[in-house]
Amino acid sequence: MGLPSVFEAFQLAVGPSTVFTTGALLIGQAFRESILSSPFRSNHRILIELIGNFSKLGRENKSDQAVIAGLGGYRLEEPGMKMQSFYLKIKENGYFQVPGGLWPFNPESDLIFNDTGKSRMFENCIRFHLLSEAGQPAYQAEYFSLSNGLIKGNGVQDPVSFSVDDFPKSFLEIKDMITTGKIALLEFVISGECSKHRISRDHFHRRMHTTWKLMKANIDRGLTAKRVFLNTININPTASSEHTRASFYALALTEEILNNSTVITAPTCTGSAILPAVFRHIQEKFLFPDEKMVEGLIISGLFGSLILHQLNESKRLVNWLTEVAFSAIMAAAGASYLLGGSPDDIEKAATMAAILYGGSNQKTSKMDSDSLLLLNSMVAQTLPSLIDFSKIQSGYGIPEFDHALRDLFTR
Repeated sequence: MGLPSVFEAFQLAVGPSTVFTTGALLIGQAFRESILSSPFRSNHRILIELIGNFSKLGRENKSDQAVIAGLGGYRLEEPGMKMQSFYLKIKENGYFQVPGGLWPFNPESDLIFNDTGKSRMFENCIRFHLLSEAGQPAYQAEYFSLSNGLIKGNGVQDPVSFSVDDFPKSFLEIKDMITTGKIALLEFVISGECSKHRISRDHFHRRMHTTWKLMKANIDRGLTAKRVFLNTININPTASSEHTRASFYALALTEEILNNSTVITAPTCTGSAILPAVFRHIQEKFLFPDEKMVEGLIISGLFGSLILHQLNESKRLVNWLTEVAFSAIMAAAGASYLLGGSPDDIEKAATMAAILYGGSNQKTSKMDSDSLLLLNSMVAQTLPSLIDFSKIQSGYGIPEFDHALRDLFTR
């Protein structure tokens, strides 16, 4: 199996966590589809158990609200809708409205954080129960949230995989292929994605253009919602200094992530404000057209694919600091390309981002909003300087990117 697709690195999600918020939402949607096709009717009460890591980390990531909203019919693709409004409506009504009837549900008593529960597959488990009117168990289903936002469970199709025997799985292999074949890195990624998905180049570019437009729109939404950012940028002379705007863009978008708004992963939710913030700053500084920004996005997506592949291989749950480092790597690689970097320059920038922003990766306490806001804005402001610094480095003493990435999973 080759690398995950660039499209997996950039997908719709709801924050703050791809695993515990988006995953819970998708699990709720999956169980909704399951009961629609089941023989059970709405006289059964629904019980929900959040097990393992969902029990430990679910409250801070609003997994309870997400799974209830998904079961209530909320979909990421619906513009202008909020996950919390679905949750509050169900909490007020005391039932799920599913075609065919009303299913009784009380979030206060029918959703349980079960830290002693055991799941048969993964620790990231949500278990559903249907109880008869007499309170007897009638049906049970388990679902599991994977490291890259995908889910497994009853009735869920396995993610599409691409079995390409000679497709590289590391950046070293990619460099060897493009050097031997005398292929540009951008062309290598585009050709590979079109071949994987059996789509035209125009289709691929349209989808990537849409991704970039959504990223910019998410920043604008955050700036509008928190006018303090707009006012600071407009009236404070220091806010227009080098790289400071990237920091404000990251702050605005991080607020959206924490507010459970729909965002684009890069490659997860937690640090996904960094890449759009840095890219928007670069576009404004150098007046690059959207077509050029999409090229940088494609290169970033390649490194997101490498990260997701390592996540899948390790089968580990990484902490939120590491997820921020992942996003910094993607932003560094894409920004280096935009600023004229060769494949070696791009690798060097990505490696230095992994070393610098992943250097404090220790087992840490639960994520808090203030820490995420501070870290995302700090990374967005300092990352352009890191790219400039990487240009003057000879490369001596800097490890290969593949080694630096693997190190993030062993600390």
